[in-house]
Amino acid sequence: MNNFNFLNNATKDKLYVVLMGLSGGKDETLTKDLSSGLTENGSVLNIQFCNDPDYQDVNLKGIEDLTFEYCFETLDREIEDAKDKHKRDFNEIVFISQSFSALISIYYVYKTLKNKKDVLHKLVLLDKSSSRGIVEYMKTDQKEITLSKQLIKYLESNNEIEMLKELEKNGVKIKNIEAEDLGADHEFEGDKIRKAISDEIKSL
Repeated sequence: MNNFNFLNNATKDKLYVVLMGLSGGKDETLTKDLSSGLTENGSVLNIQFCNDPDYQDVNLKGIEDLTFEYCFETLDREIEDAKDKHKRDFNEIVFISQSFSALISIYYVYKTLKNKKDVLHKLVLLDKSSSRGIVEYMKTDQKEITLSKQLIKYLESNNEIEMLKELEKNGVKIKNIEAEDLGADHEFEGDKIRKAISDEIKSL
């Protein structure tokens, strides 16, 4: 399968899971820049969940076929595969996710936390999307993308704001980073900005 990259740091039991944008773009420059800055602190797993217009050469699901269940299964598989192949327990997992993928990481940690209480979880959310905002956008006539009915139903049935409150109560450390606060665009362009994000993540 070609939807992930894995950078191994065999001296650490910390795993960074980096998810960028709707596609999770493992080959985007933001992903690569953050990953290179984080490997000194732990292993890094980058996952791309689906195809989009910028990744037509990748043999993955289309955005219109994406479901949260598929994302969860992919995360489960790739994290466990990384553990098995490299003989690491990863007692700390830090999810770093941008935009729509921030919702994926929130839902995933909320869903799996009760079964993984021996693992310290952290969330770094970069310009997090709003489930309500996406649902409302999908009702408009000028949509640039079409999401599956199953995915929209999941968004309508789950409230990430309440999930975040519950996760914090259960000891999950959460860091929101907004591009506007850094004077950046949605892609967090610029070496200084990306280094600042990496440094903040490493200090979490």
